[in-house]
Amino acid sequence: MAGLSEENVNWVRVDGAYKRVLSFFENPNRDLMSLDYDFLSVLTKAYADILAFHGVNAKRCEKEAFYSGFLSYTAEVFAEAYHILVEQQTGRIWVYMRLLEDLEKAFRQVEDACIRLHPQYQEL
Repeated sequence: MAGLSEENVNWVRVDGAYKRVLSFFENPNRDLMSLDYDFLSVLTKAYADILAFHGVNAKRCEKEAFYSGFLSYTAEVFAEAYHILVEQQTGRIWVYMRLLEDLEKAFRQVEDACIRLHPQYQEL
């Protein structure tokens, strides 16, 4: 991905991993459980919050290592979510749901750090 900053590369990875999970649910031949939909709900909440921040305010923190690292970590978690669903690893779904809830808490810390480092930052 020549010409993209590390932050942009990581965002492309996050977005792509999330869209891959969505494509899993769009397949009409899937045999899904309610737990799968609960997992999608938690994943979508995390994605929506990060997307809102990224789309509006990420420029202020794009050069901060913690933001790039957070996006990289998020991309890995989202990518693994797809594999968990495809392989129907129910036990891992529960663990990753908790991990996604922790990811939301980490995201709040990332937001807070951006506010502290960049006072002109505007919360959504």
